Amino acid sequence: MELFIPKTFEDLVIPHKDKWLAFYENCKANNNFNIACIGPYDTCKTTIINCLLAKLQEDYNLQDKRKCIFKFSLYDDIHLQTKSNTLTIFCQTHTPHDKFVVIEKFDELNEQNQQHLKAYIDEFHLFREKHKVHFIIEASSHNKIKDVIKSRMQCFNTTLLSSSNLYCSMKRMCEQQWILLNDDVESFFHKKKNLTISSLRLFIQKAKLLQINTINYDTLVKHYQCIDESIFDEYFHHIESDESKEANHVLFDLYNDGYDLSDIFYFLYEYVKDHESFVYSIKYLCYYINEHCNGHYHKLYIVFLTNDIRNHYFSNVK
Repeated sequence: MELFIPKTFEDLVIPHKDKWLAFYENCKANNNFNIACIGPYDTCKTTIINCLLAKLQEDYNLQDKRKCIFKFSLYDDIHLQTKSNTLTIFCQTHTPHDKFVVIEKFDELNEQNQQHLKAYIDEFHLFREKHKVHFIIEASSHNKIKDVIKSRMQCFNTTLLSSSNLYCSMKRMCEQQWILLNDDVESFFHKKKNLTISSLRLFIQKAKLLQINTINYDTLVKHYQCIDESIFDEYFHHIESDESKEANHVLFDLYNDGYDLSDIFYFLYEYVKDHESFVYSIKYLCYYINEHCNGHYHKLYIVFLTNDIRNHYFSNVK
């Protein structure tokens, strides 16, 4: 099932789109597309980069995409410390135009590889007068990019999509799938703060499988898997009442209902950001989100998280 995915700048639905367009024009004027697109998950970084590549192909009149765009992945077993690799061959191959290297999931690039990448940027971009190679990277945080790379990049920061952005994207996805979207749906987007573009795409896929041809407010309430934030009120109430077992069961129930551990941590993180009295738990949430990214998926991490939050709370109230 093909859902709406922006392929041009005109199609992009992101916050502060005018800033991105001005950013692009500045890069174009300086012929410098060493770009770091930085922002949290689900802020359309990959989509922005793909639209950028389409625009570059148009502006530079690039006929053969394979000769002008190289997508680098750590999983391709490319050893940057050796010069006989496909990235080096791509950079060295002569073309009558500039070329572009795209690196997604830059967070996974270790310090040694970032040092090697710095050498590539210097050799194939900074030290070239023409037919440069531009490096475009996608990362979740400035902290993931070493200064030797960041100093050579023009950074564009993405932010979470607003409710109006999400509603606009939802309308476009529904139009593409011939699904009627009732006007009362818009109020759902303004009430719920933990909606994401990825979850909306999954919802549309679910609607098609269920042969739902009309979506209204009640349809979303019934079928859209959006965590009720009052659950987290209950979670913290149990912690502050020194009822760790009950607090754990609140999150275990979500897990047993089919929510992935990363989803639970994400929604809890979003909830905590809007509740000042619980902000102290952010450092623990970030730690366990990172652990999940490192491959630790067991639901026992809920117990560890609750224990850390509980210990912090009682060490500061006594």
